Amino acid sequence: MYIYNVAKSLGFSFGQEKNKTKPKALASCADGNEKFPCLRTTLSRNVVHNFDLNSMKRKISMFKQNGINYIHLDDTEIYYRNLEGVYSYLESEYDINYMNFAYVTLCSSTLEASLNYIIFHYYINEFGPVDYKNFADSLINIGFKNKLHSTPNIVTKSKYFFNDDCFTIKTLEKLITLRNKILHKKPLLQKTELDLEKDLKLGKEIELRNNNHIELITKKECEHFHKAIMNFRNEFMNPFLENELLVSDLVKEK
Repeated sequence: MYIYNVAKSLGFSFGQEKNKTKPKALASCADGNEKFPCLRTTLSRNVVHNFDLNSMKRKISMFKQNGINYIHLDDTEIYYRNLEGVYSYLESEYDINYMNFAYVTLCSSTLEASLNYIIFHYYINEFGPVDYKNFADSLINIGFKNKLHSTPNIVTKSKYFFNDDCFTIKTLEKLITLRNKILHKKPLLQKTELDLEKDLKLGKEIELRNNNHIELITKKECEHFHKAIMNFRNEFMNPFLENELLVSDLVKEK
C-alpha cells in the first residue's frame, strides 16, 4: 500500500494487478521488511513527458529497498509495435530490398532487448534492486547465441530449456548469424585465378562473389524470422513474465 501511494503522488494513473512475482527473502533490510516490497502494475499514462506511450499500456514493477523506491519499466512493447509496423509493410505489394534489411535489423534488436529484459527481471526479483546488476552483467555481456540458449536455463533455475531442434530456435539462430554478418561486416580478401597483369590487359572480366548480405535478404526469410520471434514472445517471454510458463514446441522441461 505504501508503494501504491508513492506512485499516486508521482502522478501515475493505473489499475493494480495481483502481484505474481515472488521476490527472494532478504536476510536483513534497512527499513526492517522481511521481503523488499514489489508491486507489478500497468501504466495508463506517460512515465515522463518525453516518453511517448501512444496510449499503450506498459508493465512496470515497483520496488523498495533500504528506504529507496525503484521503478522498472518493460518497454519491449515499443520494439514489437515497430516490428509489426515494418512487417505489415513487407506484407504489402511493395518489394523493396532495404525494407528487408530494416526488418532483420529491428527483429534482431527486438530479440536481444527481450532477452535482456527477461534477464534483468529475473535478477531484480531474485536479488533485489540494490544488488541485481552485479549478477545480471555477466549474462548480459555474453555472445548473442549463447545468451539465447542460456537464458531459459538460468531464469528458470534449470527447470526449462529451449528445444534446439524446433523451428523457432533454428530460425532465431539464423537471424542472429545474419545480424552479425550485417552489423559486423568484414571486408575479407577473395581468391582469384586471374593473372592481374596479363588477363586484365586482355580485357577479361572479373567475377566476384556478392558478400553484401543486405542485398541478399529475401521476403521469405523475413516471414520466417517474424514467425519465430512471435513464437518466442508468445511461448516463452510473456508466459515467463506472468509466471505461467508451460511446455511447448519451443520450451521443454528437464
